[in-house]
Amino acid sequence: MALHSFVKESQLRCGLKYGRRPVYLLSNLLMGVACIWLGVASTKTYTPFLIGRAFLGIFEAPIESIVPSTITDVFFLHDRGEKVSIYGLSVLGGNEIGPMLSAFIIQFLGVDWAFYIVAMVIAANLITMFFFMPETKFIGARPTILPASSDQNLEKAGATKHIESPEDSNTAGITDDPHEMVKQGSYVQSLAFWGRSDPEVSLRKTFLRPFVLVAYPTIVWSCVIYGFALGWNVILGATVAQLFAPPPYLFSESAQGLIFLSPLVGSLVGTYLCGPFADFVADWYTKRNHGIREPEMRLPTCLIAAALTFLGALMSGLSYHYKTHWSGPVVGFGVLSTGGQMGATLAMSYALDCHKELSVELMVTIASLKSVIAWIWTWVINDWVIKDGALTVFMVVATVNVVAYMSTFYFYYKGKAIRIWLHQADLLGRAGVC
Repeated sequence: MALHSFVKESQLRCGLKYGRRPVYLLSNLLMGVACIWLGVASTKTYTPFLIGRAFLGIFEAPIESIVPSTITDVFFLHDRGEKVSIYGLSVLGGNEIGPMLSAFIIQFLGVDWAFYIVAMVIAANLITMFFFMPETKFIGARPTILPASSDQNLEKAGATKHIESPEDSNTAGITDDPHEMVKQGSYVQSLAFWGRSDPEVSLRKTFLRPFVLVAYPTIVWSCVIYGFALGWNVILGATVAQLFAPPPYLFSESAQGLIFLSPLVGSLVGTYLCGPFADFVADWYTKRNHGIREPEMRLPTCLIAAALTFLGALMSGLSYHYKTHWSGPVVGFGVLSTGGQMGATLAMSYALDCHKELSVELMVTIASLKSVIAWIWTWVINDWVIKDGALTVFMVVATVNVVAYMSTFYFYYKGKAIRIWLHQADLLGRAGVC
């Protein structure tokens, strides 16, 4: 766990200093190598396989820190919720599609082919990334923001209005000397392994920032909600075989994999509710607030996530406890995953909206603390289910989730004051890592 967090930090520093593209390419290359290693080691002794799993976990770390930063690099604020929800679907949906497909692969081809096929997919993805994914980190002169009320004065003066960045598109016009702007390079130039190094980025300060961000209430809240929401994926992945292989269900490996169709459908529904629907809710609050968007305007949707999480846990827990038809707990898993998808994505979106300038660092903090929560579940969940039963486990975890979600009320009303305090306190500056 500590090594995984350290590698996240190292990749964070590279992503900020040298750009996102080299981290993506190098990470995918090494993930492919690790999958081939695991394919070979899966038929050998346990120790090489365990080491290969550790390396695979290390090399996949950028998906939890660099991808959300790429979203903030490219998309407008009012579009970002939908894009973050799609990213969240790729994380949770991948955790659901993986077990479903690997169950068939392992049953019919063997466990080694489960890794070889993933290596093939990574190789294809690496090729497409090399040719079609340019650098998204912007280095260069940034235009000056001017109030929207000055637009008419700019036009009278003959100045040209631009849009500085996505998040400013609906509130301000801006101007700058066009000779200072960075010109777009050619397609061939975009294929470079990395672009210009950012001289303003200190690797030492970048490494230390995530530790300071643990003192930010907005980020701690996001860490807790994100970790608990994604924790359900860990719980389901670790307990499905334990719950459904014994009587009365007697599910085979492939049947156990098909159980994850329900969480996948739930994640798709959750993607809509925490993406376009949450953006719609935030837009409605923005209009009521005279066109000024606040990060807290996404938070009311968290109440739906809390309700679905508790309802899904209750359905699956009761159905399994009384050994109903298998559709009872399986449908409950789908409802549960809808709430988990919403919670994880909304927590991430809120943190990114509050601290866009620290998008990479905060995602390292969130992902690292989430990994701690996930590790705890994998360590205790199976023994806990054996001791107290699925119903007790599911309801206790769901209750903890709902209690955490209730803190949304506090952040909805006090979030802006907290952000103002954080700006005035300048914790990063006081720590010497600004």
